[in-house]
Amino acid sequence: MKVCVQREVPISVNQMFDVVANVERYPELLPDWRVARLLSPPGDMVRVGQEIGVGPLRLAFESTARYHRPRSISVRSDRAGFGTLDLDWRFTPLADAGCRVELEATVEWLLPLPKRLTRAFGLDRLTAALDILVAEAQRLHRAGQAGAPEGVP
Repeated sequence: MKVCVQREVPISVNQMFDVVANVERYPELLPDWRVARLLSPPGDMVRVGQEIGVGPLRLAFESTARYHRPRSISVRSDRAGFGTLDLDWRFTPLADAGCRVELEATVEWLLPLPKRLTRAFGLDRLTAALDILVAEAQRLHRAGQAGAPEGVP
């Protein structure tokens, strides 16, 4: 399954990059994320332990995130029930100082999982996740808070 969503937002590429790169905040921002923690020292590439859940159903997995500031973030996982989990975030500056945010997700399930759990990577959930992260970037922008999470280049 391949899903693509995008938004044009009045936020700079750097501000949007910072919010998406701050994966450790995903559990407080995104409803399906239960756990997100760095498993390797911060840098251009990090290992992340994550857990998604819907109701009592949970799926723990590890992923590798590669940061290409400020243009893109690539996330890959080939563990847990995934045959493939590829998330590609792209940030493109717009002439009016905003940016286009694109999220392309490719998910192939290796194991049969309950539909409620696999929906966490469906179009409606990824669209909602993008909207939540955009809203968080706008909130931080209005509050005058910006900057990358510690250790993110």
